[in-house]
Amino acid sequence: MLHGRRVECHLIDEMLAAADRGEAQVGVLHGGAGVGKTALLRYARERAGDMTVLEALGVEPESHLPFAGLHMLLRPVASSIRSIPAVQAEALRAALGATPAAQLTNRFLIGAALVSLLAEVADHQAVLCLVDDAQWLDRDSLQAMMFASRRLGQDRFCMLLTHRDAVGEEAPPAELTRGARLIPVPPLDADAVEHVLDGLTVNLDRRARVAVAKAAQGNPLALMELSGESLLGSSPSGDEPSVMSRIERAYARRASILSPQAQEFLCLASTDDTGDVLMLGAVARSWGLEPEVVEEAAHAGLISVHSSGLRFTHPLVRSGIYNSSTLRLRERSHLALADALHVRDPDGALWHRATATPPPDEELANALAQLAERARDRGARVQAARAFRRAAYFTTRPELCEAWLIDGAEAAWSGGDVSLTKQLLADERLQAPSGAVGGRVGYLRGRVESQTGDVRVGYEILVRTAESQAATDAPFAAAVLADALRAASLAGDFARVVDAGTRAEALISRSGDLPQACLAAGAAAMLRQDFPKGARLLSETITGLEGSDDPADLVSAAVAAAYLGRVSVCRDLARAAVTRCRESAAVGSLTTALEMLAIIELGVSPQRAAECAVEGLELAKDTEQVPHQAVHLSILATVDAVRGDRDAAEARARAVADLAQQHSLAFAHARALAALGLLELGLGRAEQALLHLDRLLTENVHPAVVFSTLPDYVEAACRAGERDKARVGLERLEALGQATGATAAVRGLLDRTRALLAPPDEAERLLARAVAELTGADSPFELARTRLLLGEHLRRRRQRAQARPHLRAASELFEELQADPWAARASTELRATGESVSRSGEALPRLTPQEHQISTLVAAGGTSKEVAAQLFISPRTVDYHLRKVFVKLGISSRRELMRFDLDEDDDVPSHNG
Repeated sequence: MLHGRRVECHLIDEMLAAADRGEAQVGVLHGGAGVGKTALLRYARERAGDMTVLEALGVEPESHLPFAGLHMLLRPVASSIRSIPAVQAEALRAALGATPAAQLTNRFLIGAALVSLLAEVADHQAVLCLVDDAQWLDRDSLQAMMFASRRLGQDRFCMLLTHRDAVGEEAPPAELTRGARLIPVPPLDADAVEHVLDGLTVNLDRRARVAVAKAAQGNPLALMELSGESLLGSSPSGDEPSVMSRIERAYARRASILSPQAQEFLCLASTDDTGDVLMLGAVARSWGLEPEVVEEAAHAGLISVHSSGLRFTHPLVRSGIYNSSTLRLRERSHLALADALHVRDPDGALWHRATATPPPDEELANALAQLAERARDRGARVQAARAFRRAAYFTTRPELCEAWLIDGAEAAWSGGDVSLTKQLLADERLQAPSGAVGGRVGYLRGRVESQTGDVRVGYEILVRTAESQAATDAPFAAAVLADALRAASLAGDFARVVDAGTRAEALISRSGDLPQACLAAGAAAMLRQDFPKGARLLSETITGLEGSDDPADLVSAAVAAAYLGRVSVCRDLARAAVTRCRESAAVGSLTTALEMLAIIELGVSPQRAAECAVEGLELAKDTEQVPHQAVHLSILATVDAVRGDRDAAEARARAVADLAQQHSLAFAHARALAALGLLELGLGRAEQALLHLDRLLTENVHPAVVFSTLPDYVEAACRAGERDKARVGLERLEALGQATGATAAVRGLLDRTRALLAPPDEAERLLARAVAELTGADSPFELARTRLLLGEHLRRRRQRAQARPHLRAASELFEELQADPWAARASTELRATGESVSRSGEALPRLTPQEHQISTLVAAGGTSKEVAAQLFISPRTVDYHLRKVFVKLGISSRRELMRFDLDEDDDVPSHNG
């Protein structure tokens, strides 16, 4: 019976019931050691009914083993791996060591494979995953589990994890908390403490009960384990030990009264991470220990032996015995286990040997480096990083030490462990590296700073690194400068963008036209208004990168196309990058590719832009890419602004402002300010719009953001009666407009904006020409706004008949784009011309971004499994959203959806890659 845990048990019951209904659940039970978290997992197992129960246990000595936790969790359902997509199945088998890794496995491909596998199992029977002591699970397994658990939204699935809070820690780390229900497990209250004490087999007098209750501090394990201890009187030092220390000491004292042989066996067992009774027995016999020592330790309540192996009755038993054993005995145990595991588990044997061997040892160092490479090939990047660090510890050769440390840092970064990455980069042995290692160190430091710190600092690190490598490795220096350009752009820093380009030009003059260097140099040339040179360099970037299989190269080519104003080319390249990312589960690059695509789609289809940004935002959180989180939030704020959703737009703009302040993200912040300006302009509040947009002209903002916002600025200024400001804005727009090239979209925006300050006859001519330019420019939102302005202008001049077609077309476009305030404004103007505004049929209900995305892929012929694999969700989640789409659209089958009108600007978009 669980005393004092009624609330926690009720929450677990609720979660199990919800999972059985097809509402996936994730919960994290957290609290101090011995507080009863494992007992609550036992309660969940007892209440699981006919659910498939999968279990994993984090064991501290196993935390270095690649995918040890995942292997334990999936053992009962490993046969189902054959039912998931082949690429995912291959990656998962390689991660589990069942097949050799043919290539470096992407860690998110393993997470995606786990989504498919758990969804496959849950499709037949509800699944309960129980993960005890998650703080000791190997990091690669934990990341895969949490990635999967957040994507099983409509599956019969529940995951419960326990996490031991460190002293002073109020909540588990962020990687556990996002998307999970936190269930704190506090100390027991006084009534529950009394019930526990009443149930003890030891009879305590009142004075002893008070002493035990005081020492245990509401910890149920402590109440049971300290009841036999002498707790009366004060600590000799005057300092009261923590509850965990008291329990560990109690277990150590219980072990100390056993025979010396039993104590030796317990130290050996506490060093082992397999629980293999036969192996431990063989080692014990080689030490001259009798089999009775196992029974002696079990009788003392310290271990238990099952068919699955030997287990300590609590993790604190293991740590208490190990920590109280002599150093010599611990080393002897590790070496004995290394010998025992040499054949069946050479990697595990190597870790034991490394624990017991003092440095230096070159042979051991090389063996650990090879172990790290094997772990990296399996996709266990964090475990590889730890092995590389250990290898560096054992070598006396500086060049190997530096190489292994940077190998480890790169593995930790690609494995998503930012803390470990920073620790390795901060190692004193990497503070003055030279040659290629120095370049790799600088490049990684710049990337880490750009993604998690201050992008301006990241920029400075990157350009210094590029300069140091330019003479010896020009292609590498070019790639570093391309990243420096991105950092400068995220900082919204015009001067740094130009500086990166100038450095790239110098590199090109020495080493030829490297595509990545051409990107930086071309962008800078365009911003300096050297248009012929910029166009040539950016075109060479596109030519050099558009055929690449690397999604990052495709994104770079898309950026080049955007600078040239080649919108359709930019969209095609961004879509190709998204497709490549999905095929390889390159989630980190997918975040950037979706960002690029979303920005392009904003003017074409806000719905598709939102679809990209919603997915991109979640993936940016998964990969801890803070700058891209901010950009995706700013895109969603813009979509909210188009739709007139003030609360959502302002909330997202505030979130962007918070991130921008912490990380110097002026680009995203400027986009969020522009979104607020557009929101107010659409709602007819020109003065408020101008307050937001004014800041974009006075602060250091990337010219691309300024250019895209200046038409709004001029319109807001004109409507607010601030014509001098409007003239200044028009002058800047015309100057910047030349830098983007004379595309139809640019010409149309320039003419529309000029019309706002022109005499009436000239304004009508300019607006008519702008409508003609924008009609074929694939910019429906800007076309609708231009038609609205022309219709308003004609109505004011009493040309009502001529105004009606433009206002009607604007109203229809705004309706299709879900731009509610703009549609309302167009309808009001249309009624003012004397036309009765009515709709022949009821508008299609609006699809959410995820419904929109799924319906697109299904309409293109994708099965639920295929769509799920692309979007890293489960087939059941696909079907759930598809049913909602059918209801909203009034259809009943996929065949009808395929025949549905999927025009680019309709409520249901065409497949965007």
